[in-house]
Amino acid sequence: MEGMIFDLPITDHSMVTNGYLFDREMCSFFNETNLNYVQITVDGTEDTHNANRIHKSGAPTYRKIIENIDMITDEMPNCRVGVRVNIHNANKWDYPNIYNKLSERWKDKNCKVYPAFVIPQTGCRVSCLSSTEKMHFYIELYRKHDFKHLDFKPFLQTGSCSAIYENHYIIDPEGFLFKCWADFGLEDKKIGHVSSSITNWKFVSEYMVNSDKFVDEKCLKCRVFPICEGGCNRFRIEKNYLNTPYNVCPIDENGLESYLQIIYEQMTKKKN
Repeated sequence: MEGMIFDLPITDHSMVTNGYLFDREMCSFFNETNLNYVQITVDGTEDTHNANRIHKSGAPTYRKIIENIDMITDEMPNCRVGVRVNIHNANKWDYPNIYNKLSERWKDKNCKVYPAFVIPQTGCRVSCLSSTEKMHFYIELYRKHDFKHLDFKPFLQTGSCSAIYENHYIIDPEGFLFKCWADFGLEDKKIGHVSSSITNWKFVSEYMVNSDKFVDEKCLKCRVFPICEGGCNRFRIEKNYLNTPYNVCPIDENGLESYLQIIYEQMTKKKN
């Protein structure tokens, strides 16, 4: 893609994949091209995952993906694997068992299992957790399920949305480019093609400029800001996002005191 970032040599890179098609040949290729991080998502327990993440043939996908993660962690030891477990209201209390089981499976590998909340994007079919429900979920993991490794300390996060980066693109099977994976497959969200160049710079600029939380009036009025990630940038470029019932804020402003109480407890235990 002449004159664009794609002309530059790749020195290190990361990727998001469902992990289903990974094989040893791919592992060899990514070892040679310095892949340093790969994110692979599972949708809960084996039964829940297979009900939601269905192969086009109708076959289950969970075991194949888990076995491929086994292979990746063996064949690509220098590549960090992030196993993202999608969380929504219907499966949230499956997470402790999933975390313990998968963490034990890869305990000596370069792999981390972590939760990530589903947010109501295009075609979402599950009930998503509100900011308050997310807060209570984390607190209960800590208090009732002994997840003592959780870090409740708030810190400034400025670049958690990959769509705002110049060198981040989603590529569909036909080679069309998108900025956000929630835009994947939407005709009006295409920004170009790998064989040519970016053609929809206006939409690219929406993510790069208009989704900035530091110019969002709602964020600037919040007493928690900026010790959060600002929520989903895609919501911010939707003109009616302030009027939607879903609260895009990642931290429940009124429940921050509960987090601070746990931080105090953790600090006290360290001193003792």
